[in-house]
Amino acid sequence: MPLPTIRIKDIGKDGKGATPEEIASQIMDAVLKGAQNAVASAKINVDQLTGAAMKQVEEAAGDATKALEDATGGAGGAGDAVKGLIKGFGK
Repeated sequence: MPLPTIRIKDIGKDGKGATPEEIASQIMDAVLKGAQNAVASAKINVDQLTGAAMKQVEEAAGDATKALEDATGGAGGAGDAVKGLIKGFGK
C-alpha cells in the first residue's frame, strides 16, 4: 500500500517560529494522516494491518526525520524529538 507524498512548508511562519517539539508534532501528524487516508482509501481494516504496512509507515516517518534533520542541520534536537516519537510508534 503506497503512502502519499507528504509536503509540509511554512512551519512556524505564523508567529515566532516553532520549537523542535512543534515541528516533530506537525510532521508526525502529517505522516499519520497520510497513512490513515491510505488505509481508508484502500478499505483495509486497521486491525488487519500487517508488519509490512507498519514498516512503510515507519519508513515514511524516518524519511520525514531525515528531511527535518537535513533542513535544520539537526539543530535544536528536532531530529531527536521525531526519532523519539517514531521509536514508540506502533507499540
